[in-house]
Amino acid sequence: MGNRKRVNISLIKNSYFDARVILIDQTEPYTGAFVVIFRRDTNETYKTLCINGLDQNKWVNEAKKFIMQLNIPIDWKRPHRYCIAIFAKRTIIESSFLVNINRESDTRQILHGITASRCVLIKKANKLSFEEKIQLFTLKDWEKKQYSYEDIYHGLYARKYLYKRLYHREKFKKYYLEFDKQLQDLFDRDLGNKEMSDILYSELIFSD
Repeated sequence: MGNRKRVNISLIKNSYFDARVILIDQTEPYTGAFVVIFRRDTNETYKTLCINGLDQNKWVNEAKKFIMQLNIPIDWKRPHRYCIAIFAKRTIIESSFLVNINRESDTRQILHGITASRCVLIKKANKLSFEEKIQLFTLKDWEKKQYSYEDIYHGLYARKYLYKRLYHREKFKKYYLEFDKQLQDLFDRDLGNKEMSDILYSELIFSD
Protein backbone atom coordinates (compact mmCIF):
# COMPACT_ATOMS: atom_id res chain seq x y z
CA MET A 1 0.00 0.00 0.00
CA GLY A 2 3.04 2.28 -0.01
CA ASN A 3 2.25 5.35 2.09
CA ARG A 4 -1.30 4.16 2.74
CA LYS A 5 -1.80 2.70 6.19
CA ARG A 6 -4.79 0.74 7.43
CA VAL A 7 -5.80 1.76 10.94
CA ASN A 8 -8.81 1.69 13.25
CA ILE A 9 -9.01 5.02 15.04
CA SER A 10 -12.22 6.22 16.68
CA LEU A 11 -12.67 9.97 16.11
CA ILE A 12 -16.07 10.83 17.55
CA LYS A 13 -19.25 9.10 18.69
CA ASN A 14 -22.79 10.13 19.40
CA SER A 15 -25.80 8.06 20.44
CA TYR A 16 -26.17 6.51 16.99
CA PHE A 17 -22.87 6.62 15.12
CA ASP A 18 -19.17 5.93 15.57
CA ALA A 19 -16.81 7.71 13.14
CA ARG A 20 -13.58 5.76 12.64
CA VAL A 21 -10.51 6.35 10.49
CA ILE A 22 -9.90 3.17 8.50
CA LEU A 23 -7.16 4.35 6.15
CA ILE A 24 -4.55 7.09 6.26
CA ASP A 25 -2.99 8.16 2.96
CA GLN A 26 0.33 10.01 3.19
CA THR A 27 0.98 9.99 -0.54
CA GLU A 28 1.55 13.55 -1.76
CA PRO A 29 -0.42 15.46 -2.89
CA TYR A 30 -3.44 13.31 -1.95
CA THR A 31 -2.91 13.08 1.79
CA GLY A 32 -5.90 12.45 4.01
CA ALA A 33 -8.04 10.07 5.99
CA PHE A 34 -10.80 7.70 4.89
CA VAL A 35 -13.50 7.65 7.56
CA VAL A 36 -16.26 5.10 7.98
CA ILE A 37 -19.39 5.98 9.94
CA PHE A 38 -20.60 2.85 11.71
CA ARG A 39 -24.04 2.34 13.20
CA ARG A 40 -23.75 1.80 16.94
CA ASP A 41 -26.65 -0.64 17.14
CA THR A 42 -25.31 -3.17 14.60
CA ASN A 43 -21.79 -1.88 13.88
CA GLU A 44 -22.54 -1.82 10.14
CA THR A 45 -21.03 0.54 7.59
CA TYR A 46 -23.54 3.39 7.24
CA LYS A 47 -21.71 6.27 5.56
CA THR A 48 -18.18 7.13 4.45
CA LEU A 49 -16.21 10.30 3.89
CA CYS A 50 -12.72 11.40 2.88
CA ILE A 51 -11.01 14.21 4.79
CA ASN A 52 -8.05 15.97 3.19
CA GLY A 53 -4.85 16.54 5.13
CA LEU A 54 -3.23 14.85 8.12
CA ASP A 55 -4.42 17.18 10.90
CA GLN A 56 -6.19 14.90 13.38
CA ASN A 57 -8.07 17.80 14.96
CA LYS A 58 -9.51 18.52 11.52
CA TRP A 59 -10.51 14.87 11.19
CA VAL A 60 -12.40 15.03 14.49
CA ASN A 61 -14.13 18.32 13.66
CA GLU A 62 -15.14 17.22 10.16
CA ALA A 63 -16.40 13.85 11.39
CA LYS A 64 -18.34 15.54 14.21
CA LYS A 65 -20.07 17.92 11.78
CA PHE A 66 -20.84 15.02 9.46
CA ILE A 67 -22.50 12.72 11.98
CA MET A 68 -24.46 15.60 13.53
CA GLN A 69 -26.22 16.00 10.18
CA LEU A 70 -27.27 12.35 9.99
CA ASN A 71 -30.77 11.24 10.90
CA ILE A 72 -31.43 8.16 13.00
CA PRO A 73 -31.38 5.11 10.68
CA ILE A 74 -34.89 4.12 9.65
CA ASP A 75 -34.30 0.58 10.89
CA TRP A 76 -32.53 1.54 14.12
CA LYS A 77 -32.53 -1.33 16.62
CA ARG A 78 -35.11 -3.26 14.63
CA PRO A 79 -34.96 -7.04 15.21
CA HIS A 80 -34.71 -7.84 11.50
CA ARG A 81 -31.66 -5.55 11.22
CA TYR A 82 -29.85 -7.52 13.91
CA CYS A 83 -30.48 -10.75 11.99
CA ILE A 84 -29.02 -9.25 8.82
CA ALA A 85 -26.00 -7.77 10.58
CA ILE A 86 -25.22 -10.96 12.49
CA PHE A 87 -25.40 -13.03 9.31
CA ALA A 88 -23.02 -10.64 7.52
CA LYS A 89 -20.48 -10.61 10.34
CA ARG A 90 -20.52 -14.38 10.67
CA THR A 91 -20.10 -14.82 6.92
CA ILE A 92 -17.01 -12.59 6.96
CA ILE A 93 -15.55 -14.45 9.94
CA GLU A 94 -16.35 -17.84 8.42
CA SER A 95 -14.67 -16.90 5.15
CA SER A 96 -11.55 -15.88 7.02
CA PHE A 97 -11.46 -19.15 8.97
CA LEU A 98 -11.94 -21.27 5.86
CA VAL A 99 -9.16 -19.47 4.02
CA ASN A 100 -6.69 -20.00 6.85
CA ILE A 101 -7.40 -23.59 7.93
CA ASN A 102 -4.68 -26.11 7.12
CA ARG A 103 -5.79 -29.40 8.67
CA GLU A 104 -8.74 -31.70 8.01
CA SER A 105 -9.62 -31.72 11.71
CA ASP A 106 -9.77 -27.92 11.64
CA THR A 107 -12.17 -28.10 8.72
CA ARG A 108 -14.58 -30.44 10.52
CA GLN A 109 -14.53 -28.39 13.70
CA ILE A 110 -15.07 -25.08 11.91
CA LEU A 111 -17.84 -26.42 9.68
CA HIS A 112 -19.59 -27.80 12.76
CA GLY A 113 -19.37 -24.38 14.40
CA ILE A 114 -20.68 -22.66 11.26
CA THR A 115 -23.65 -25.02 11.07
CA ALA A 116 -24.50 -24.52 14.74
CA SER A 117 -24.31 -20.72 14.57
CA ARG A 118 -26.46 -20.60 11.43
CA CYS A 119 -29.10 -22.81 13.06
CA VAL A 120 -29.36 -20.29 15.90
CA LEU A 121 -29.72 -17.45 13.40
CA ILE A 122 -32.43 -19.29 11.45
CA LYS A 123 -34.40 -19.77 14.67
CA LYS A 124 -34.11 -16.06 15.43
CA ALA A 125 -35.33 -15.16 11.95
CA ASN A 126 -38.32 -17.47 12.24
CA LYS A 127 -39.27 -15.86 15.57
CA LEU A 128 -39.52 -12.42 13.98
CA SER A 129 -42.97 -10.89 13.83
CA PHE A 130 -44.83 -10.81 10.51
CA GLU A 131 -43.97 -7.11 10.05
CA GLU A 132 -40.30 -7.69 10.87
CA LYS A 133 -40.15 -10.49 8.30
CA ILE A 134 -41.57 -8.12 5.71
CA GLN A 135 -38.88 -5.60 6.66
CA LEU A 136 -36.31 -8.34 6.24
CA PHE A 137 -37.10 -8.18 2.52
CA THR A 138 -37.31 -4.40 2.25
CA LEU A 139 -34.24 -2.88 0.60
CA LYS A 140 -33.35 0.32 2.43
CA ASP A 141 -32.07 3.42 0.64
CA TRP A 142 -28.94 3.56 2.79
CA GLU A 143 -28.09 -0.03 1.83
CA LYS A 144 -28.30 0.88 -1.86
CA LYS A 145 -25.65 3.54 -1.32
CA GLN A 146 -23.29 1.37 0.71
CA TYR A 147 -23.79 -2.10 -0.74
CA SER A 148 -20.28 -2.33 -2.17
CA TYR A 149 -18.87 -2.57 1.36
CA GLU A 150 -18.27 -6.08 2.56
CA ASP A 151 -20.65 -6.15 5.53
CA ILE A 152 -23.56 -4.57 3.66
CA TYR A 153 -22.94 -6.77 0.60
CA HIS A 154 -23.19 -9.92 2.73
CA GLY A 155 -26.23 -8.44 4.45
CA LEU A 156 -28.02 -8.26 1.12
CA TYR A 157 -27.39 -11.93 0.47
CA ALA A 158 -28.47 -12.79 4.01
CA ARG A 159 -32.03 -12.33 2.79
CA LYS A 160 -31.67 -15.00 0.12
CA TYR A 161 -30.29 -17.43 2.67
CA LEU A 162 -32.92 -16.69 5.32
CA TYR A 163 -35.87 -16.67 2.92
CA LYS A 164 -35.19 -20.26 1.91
CA ARG A 165 -35.26 -21.25 5.58
CA LEU A 166 -38.35 -19.41 6.78
CA TYR A 167 -41.36 -21.41 7.88
CA HIS A 168 -44.40 -20.58 5.72
CA ARG A 169 -42.18 -18.56 3.41
CA GLU A 170 -44.93 -18.48 0.78
CA LYS A 171 -46.52 -15.68 2.87
CA PHE A 172 -43.48 -13.55 2.14
CA LYS A 173 -42.85 -14.59 -1.45
CA LYS A 174 -44.08 -11.35 -3.04
CA TYR A 175 -41.90 -9.26 -0.69
CA TYR A 176 -38.89 -11.42 -1.39
CA LEU A 177 -39.39 -11.32 -5.17
CA GLU A 178 -39.70 -7.53 -5.08
CA PHE A 179 -36.53 -7.32 -2.99
CA ASP A 180 -34.71 -9.64 -5.39
CA LYS A 181 -35.80 -7.54 -8.38
CA GLN A 182 -34.63 -4.33 -6.74
CA LEU A 183 -31.33 -5.96 -5.89
CA GLN A 184 -30.79 -7.16 -9.46
CA ASP A 185 -31.71 -3.72 -10.81
CA LEU A 186 -29.16 -2.18 -8.45
CA PHE A 187 -26.43 -4.53 -9.61
CA ASP A 188 -27.33 -4.03 -13.26
CA ARG A 189 -27.21 -0.26 -12.83
CA ASP A 190 -23.74 -0.39 -11.37
CA LEU A 191 -22.43 -3.15 -13.61
CA GLY A 192 -18.97 -2.21 -14.79
CA ASN A 193 -18.44 0.39 -12.10
CA LYS A 194 -15.32 -0.13 -10.02
CA GLU A 195 -16.30 -1.32 -6.56
CA MET A 196 -14.69 0.58 -3.70
CA SER A 197 -14.92 -2.32 -1.41
CA ASP A 198 -14.44 -5.83 -0.29
CA ILE A 199 -12.52 -3.49 1.98
CA LEU A 200 -10.00 -2.59 -0.75
CA TYR A 201 -9.44 0.82 0.79
CA SER A 202 -6.04 0.99 -0.93
CA GLU A 203 -7.85 2.17 -4.05
CA LEU A 204 -9.16 5.32 -2.39
CA ILE A 205 -7.91 8.66 -3.64
CA PHE A 206 -7.97 11.83 -1.59
CA SER A 207 -8.38 14.98 -3.64
CA ASP A 208 -9.95 18.42 -3.43
